[in-house]
Amino acid sequence: ENELNKYRTEFRKTKILQYDRAALFDDFTFILEDEYNYVPFKVTDNTFAVEIKPKQGWRPFSERHFPKCVFCMNQYLKMEKKQIQQLSMYCPEDLFSGQPEQMRRAIKSLIEVPQNNFKIFKNGILCYGDRIKTLFNEIIPDIFETSEEPER
Repeated sequence: ENELNKYRTEFRKTKILQYDRAALFDDFTFILEDEYNYVPFKVTDNTFAVEIKPKQGWRPFSERHFPKCVFCMNQYLKMEKKQIQQLSMYCPEDLFSGQPEQMRRAIKSLIEVPQNNFKIFKNGILCYGDRIKTLFNEIIPDIFETSEEPER
């Protein structure tokens, strides 16, 4: 655990790692220069990675009597415990619904209140997420390498 702490952000270090309940992956937020020849696309000056932690998108039969999914109900608990500053309108059931309008609403909600469920990295550095004050519309031209103003 101590060896991994050097890679963890300060606010994550208060959480205990549970090795039997999570998968540990390589850092895919950037592409190493010596790997440029192995990727099936042209590598430009900047590399962007989008991280989405969608959570459970279905409700077990034993939980179907609840008015909301566990993720949504936990939002209220986290708000009460002052662990979050704003409720997210994101619902994993919307994202996995297969209904375009609900899926759009889920993605829009993740963008509006990313919490720890939506992040964008530029060259391995977090440039959009809950603890970064960049506006989403400010990074879109950078991602798509355009000088045009984004639509509002």
